[in-house]
Amino acid sequence: MFSAWMEANKTYIEARNLTYSTFLFKFVYDKRYRRWKPHKKGHRIGILIWVPPSTGELYYLRMMLTVIKGPTCFDDLKKACGIVCESFRDACFEMGFLNDDKEYVAAINEDEAPMAHKNCFEALDKILIDVMSKKGLAMLLQKTVEGRDNTGNDELAVFSKWILDVGDGKICEPNYGLVDIEIPQELLISNFDDPIKAIVDSTYPNLLENFQNVAYLQGKSILASTIEVVDKINHYVLDLIPGEEKEYLSSDEIDRTNTSYTGAYEVLTPEFLSMLRTSGLPNHRIKLKVGTPIMLMRNLDQIDGLCNGTWMIVTRLANHVIEAKIMSGKNIRNIFYISQMSMSPYESPWPFMLIRRQFSIIVSYAMTINKSQGQSLDSVGLYFPTPVFSHGQLYVAISRVTIKSSLKILIHDDKNEPCSTTINVVYKEVFQSFC
Repeated sequence: MFSAWMEANKTYIEARNLTYSTFLFKFVYDKRYRRWKPHKKGHRIGILIWVPPSTGELYYLRMMLTVIKGPTCFDDLKKACGIVCESFRDACFEMGFLNDDKEYVAAINEDEAPMAHKNCFEALDKILIDVMSKKGLAMLLQKTVEGRDNTGNDELAVFSKWILDVGDGKICEPNYGLVDIEIPQELLISNFDDPIKAIVDSTYPNLLENFQNVAYLQGKSILASTIEVVDKINHYVLDLIPGEEKEYLSSDEIDRTNTSYTGAYEVLTPEFLSMLRTSGLPNHRIKLKVGTPIMLMRNLDQIDGLCNGTWMIVTRLANHVIEAKIMSGKNIRNIFYISQMSMSPYESPWPFMLIRRQFSIIVSYAMTINKSQGQSLDSVGLYFPTPVFSHGQLYVAISRVTIKSSLKILIHDDKNEPCSTTINVVYKEVFQSFC
C-alpha cells in the first residue's frame, strides 16, 4: 500500500498536494489491483497508526508523513530544506521537529554564514548561550509609552469620555455584564464585499508600496478577539505581499517532569499536540516573509530591548535562525538573531503541560486584543466577526489609540452583512471589589 501511494502521487495531480493522512481521506485502496484511486462519494476516514519513539526510524518516518506532500520515492520522505538526509531522524531534525543541542550548532553554521560578519555570529552565540542557561524567564517588562497626543479639544474630550464609559459599562444602562452597544457611525467600516480585505485596506493603505517600510508599519495593527480570526488576517496579508515564504514547524512534547504527567499521555500523537493552541504560546506552524512585522512573546534579552511585546521586522530567513530588526524604542534599527526555544503556557488549559519548541514570535499584522495590552498604537482596525467575550476586552481594544481618526471598526454577522452594534462585557462587581 505504501509503494502504491507513491505511484498514485505520480498519477494524480491532486494527490501531490496531500500528506499521507489527508490522502487517506480522498483516496481508496483497491486490493484487487493493488493501487489507490480517488474515492467517488464523500470522504473516507483515515488515520496514521501511532508508534512510540522507541521504534526509532519508524517513529521519525511517521513524523515526516504528517508534513511531506506527494512524495514519489522514499528519498522525498527524507528531504528537508531541499536536501535529502541520510535518515528520517536527520530529516526530522532539519524540519525542526527535534529538541537537540545539534540545532544550536546548525544555527551558527547556516548556509548564509559567509555573508555575515564574524561579530554577528559571536553576538548570536552569546544570546543563545544566555537563553540556554536560563531555567525561567523574567516577568514582563512593561514598555514605556512615549508622549501621546493630548490636544484637549472638544472632539478628543468626547472620544475620551466614550472610551471611559465603555470601560465602566455606563453605555446602555442598566445592564448586567453583557450589553449590545451602538458604535459611532464615523468609526464604522460599513461598505465592503470582503470584510478581511476591507479591514486590511483601511489599516494598511498602499501596503504593497510600503510593506518593508519600518516607519509605515510602526504602530499599525488589526485587533480581533480570537486567535483563529487573527491567523486568517495574517495569512491573508502574507499572501498579498511579494517574496518567498518560509515555513517553520514546532517540536511538541509533554513535560514528563510535571506532577500531572502519567504514562497514559504517551498515546497522544505529535499531530495532536501540534494542533493545540492557547494564549501565550506560538503556533505550531509559523509562516514568514522578509518584511513581515513580528512581535516577541518572551523576554529574550531585556538589556538589548528584546522583551515580551517588542515589535520587529524580519530582514532575513534561514533554516534555524530569523534575523530581525527592532522597529521602535531606544533600540530601534538594532538587528538581532532569534532562534527557537522551548516554551510552555503560563497556565495550561489541558490536564498536562505542553512544551513547544518554536520561535517565540507572532506575526503582527493582526493580533489578539489581549496581546495588544500595553501597546500604544497610531492606527488600529478592530475586526469583529465575533464579539468580545471577556471583561474589559472592548475597552482595551478601543483605548489603544488617543484620537478618533486613528480607529476604525468593522463588525459583521454570519452572512458578512455589516452591523453597527457589538457586545460590551463589563462586570461592575469587579470594580466594587476594589472599593
